[in-house]
Amino acid sequence: RFHLRNLRDFGASQICIMSSLTNHEDIFLYSQKNSIPICLHSASSINGLLGQNTNIPKSPLQDINFFDSRFPVINLMKWILIIEALTHSFYDLVIFSDMDVYWNMSTRESFESEFYHLNQRLRVQKDGVQFCTGIMIWSKTEANEELLKLILSTHKESFSKVPLMDQEVFNQIIISDLSHNFVDGLPEDKFVIGREINQRLTFSTSSREIVAVHANYIVGQKAKLRLLKLVVKHFERNFWSNRIRMLLLVTWEQSIRLPYFVLRKRLSR
Repeated sequence: RFHLRNLRDFGASQICIMSSLTNHEDIFLYSQKNSIPICLHSASSINGLLGQNTNIPKSPLQDINFFDSRFPVINLMKWILIIEALTHSFYDLVIFSDMDVYWNMSTRESFESEFYHLNQRLRVQKDGVQFCTGIMIWSKTEANEELLKLILSTHKESFSKVPLMDQEVFNQIIISDLSHNFVDGLPEDKFVIGREINQRLTFSTSSREIVAVHANYIVGQKAKLRLLKLVVKHFERNFWSNRIRMLLLVTWEQSIRLPYFVLRKRLSR
């Protein structure tokens, strides 16, 4: 709900959502009540695509985090949603946003002027030397459609061995096939990755032009929401007390909780 309101305020003309059918009524009623322009897509095709019971979470209250065994399935839904969204004949551009992304309303006009006209290129958030698929801007082109088909096919095939994450598949294809030279990284100072939040926001005095903040490298929806609410306050008031709370939260989540989950995952193999 936090993310839907943020996208509406940022100026989304239509928000395509993929979810299990049991969530559709709740999403529809909430969106109608809050004047949020949505388009619902069913996730039911996932089972048929993989030929197995993929155990898609039925309730919006279920917290499926990065280390959950069901997370790769939700990752796969990303490509299907983008493909379906691009079939809408009245839009030439699809901006994909993970739910743990906050879009800074004060940069809405500069975003439209700088990133809305892509000259048929694909723009993706950067995470160091790799691309991060939490924020992507897809234009409706034949090259992008072919790339999406290849990504979906490769991602689907991984489930017969070791299921890959969407970001792994995307980088694997882009790095191995140099023909995809129409992919550009979004500027890291304006599209902030989770592990750089302290550097770009907490310790920076020039964060006004940040377009989006991605709260990845944080485990769990509750922790992500707490952080994003602090990010909102940072853009609205920018008090030092809020910066200190953000610093403490990010440090705790990334220096203690995240390594704990990584270690637990390794030990469980």
